[in-house]
Amino acid sequence: MRIHKRRTVIASLVFVTFLNSAGNVLEYYLPIYYQAVRDYTPAQSGLLILPILIAATIGAIGSGIGTSVCGYYAPFMIFASVTMPIAAGLITTFKINTGLAKFIVYTGLSGFGYGVGSAGPSVAIQTVLSDGDAPIGLSVLIFGAAFGPAVAIAVAQVIFTNQLSKYLHNLLPGLGGTSLDSNGLAELVTQVPPAQSHEVIQGIDKSVTHTWYLVIALALAMFFGSSSIEWRSIKKEDPNQGPESSSDSDGSSSGNLCQ
Repeated sequence: MRIHKRRTVIASLVFVTFLNSAGNVLEYYLPIYYQAVRDYTPAQSGLLILPILIAATIGAIGSGIGTSVCGYYAPFMIFASVTMPIAAGLITTFKINTGLAKFIVYTGLSGFGYGVGSAGPSVAIQTVLSDGDAPIGLSVLIFGAAFGPAVAIAVAQVIFTNQLSKYLHNLLPGLGGTSLDSNGLAELVTQVPPAQSHEVIQGIDKSVTHTWYLVIALALAMFFGSSSIEWRSIKKEDPNQGPESSSDSDGSSSGNLCQ
């Protein structure tokens, strides 16, 4: 408990839990939107997930380099806490006629924020805790990274199902959780006359958008973790470089030797 009660451990747990929850809910419902609303094939839907993956990779590499240069991980976690809610808000503006460029830019921005903030919690744990305590701290992060998305996706599914039943109740009176499980979203469009299929697609679109409102809330909650994290430098001083060892036997400074 002495490790679990550390400020940085709690802040990192909160941050990584909501970070992974927001990212997983978004990536879970984006393919549904692409295939059910925009009528893309599974292969095309997979290609449209690439902007998130590529941007996340670039963000993770950039934050790693930046942390090594400046020595602090907290700014990158704060950056992710600001970027991901903005990206999630932009994604909620997706409509049936939204252009491909907005898909790439908005989802890529979300992935970039995710990548920038992904490494911060583990770096913080290893910086603040001793070498012996760090594995326990990291196991706490692993728990949060797995538990958060499991709960968030379940909540998102409830939101989606309830909203879909609300929007399509008049068109499909028997619509419910069992109906969705047995038929799937693609079959819902074929259960109504062609003149009403557009209304079904709009209902699916609005229902998916409500799950992205949850993503905004989860991304905003990341700020509780990033704002509470300790600002500790990862650049540990060399114990051999003290005032008494700043000069060698012939009077030359150790700094000159490094140069």
